[in-house]
Amino acid sequence: MLSCVFRRLFSQLGLGTPSLTLSFLSLIPKASVSSLPAFVYKSHACGELSTQHINSTVTVCGWLEHCRLSSRFLVLRDDRGLIQIYCDKNSLQIPQFNSESVLRVTGKVQARPEKDVNKRMPTGEIEIVAESIEILSHSSPLSFLPKDAANVNEMERLKYRYIDLRSSNMQRNMRFRSSIILQMRSFLCQNNGFTEIETPYLFKITPGESVCINF
Repeated sequence: MLSCVFRRLFSQLGLGTPSLTLSFLSLIPKASVSSLPAFVYKSHACGELSTQHINSTVTVCGWLEHCRLSSRFLVLRDDRGLIQIYCDKNSLQIPQFNSESVLRVTGKVQARPEKDVNKRMPTGEIEIVAESIEILSHSSPLSFLPKDAANVNEMERLKYRYIDLRSSNMQRNMRFRSSIILQMRSFLCQNNGFTEIETPYLFKITPGESVCINF
């Protein structure tokens, strides 16, 4: 893609000979899978695990929904749902963390005991027996938890917007908005030949105009 852009630019501007142009283009690294960042932090999403994954070793990442280390259980949350993690204190060194810390957990999926099955939870029939727990991002104590955002007054939610945006309602709204914009862009640009133009291409933004005060 970059090669095509530079070749067209050089031909229009008359810069250099073809050999010089090709020499310059040879310096541009070709994109490949190996040269791009690989964010391979997990093997599965929390909410996609099911009884079909029993006895499989998986790696999941997510926010710590709540923790009951006294009973050796914690619940991890990502954009797909929740999963319960069982921690064996005798074989696993459990780090100290607060709610909403970002964790990566590797372990084996097993069926929950019949008495512990949670029918209200999509993954309530299984749990992960943790083999390793890694803190990717440690969270300080928060003013409120995302799951309690609906019960917090609006000013408090706006003050701690970064917490409010993690709530299930806000996450759902943002994904819905993203989906609508994607469909609109696909319909207009890909199917009907429109070109998307951001306003900075049409109007020059001068420093300070965004803070202009009318007298």
